[in-house]
Amino acid sequence: MGQIDWNRCGTIAELGAGTGVFTRGIAHHRMPEAKVLVFERDDALRQRLTEEFPQFVLCPDALLLSQALGENAISSLDYVVSGLPFANFPRAARNTIFEQINKSLKPDGYFILFQYSLMLRTHLNDHFHFVSSKLVRFNFPPAYVLVYRKRD
Repeated sequence: MGQIDWNRCGTIAELGAGTGVFTRGIAHHRMPEAKVLVFERDDALRQRLTEEFPQFVLCPDALLLSQALGENAISSLDYVVSGLPFANFPRAARNTIFEQINKSLKPDGYFILFQYSLMLRTHLNDHFHFVSSKLVRFNFPPAYVLVYRKRD
């Protein structure tokens, strides 16, 4: 969460919240007025997240990011964070999500991913401007935090 400037984070979306590890970090660091959308496809996990984070908007599918923004009167996002395993997604689904992320980000918005390999870097570079990558060795298995910026 060190890549996020919480003082300028008025809107953030988390894609693939799972058990809520990143969601807890967002809840801890965010400014009270920040709008947070959390996407989780699994019904049981989404229900648990809804109970734990009633202040956040829980959404069922990252493929519906643009729709969720419209339904919640959010014009654009400062940040999108994701732990989704994009390497396992069909290319068409990845493209749809990446296009919606890029479209939804503010001009100075960032897309931050947690991934277990760098195999999608070329694909990500087609959609976003690369900023940085960092290997998190203490994670098991080790993982990368990739930071991208909105493509103009």
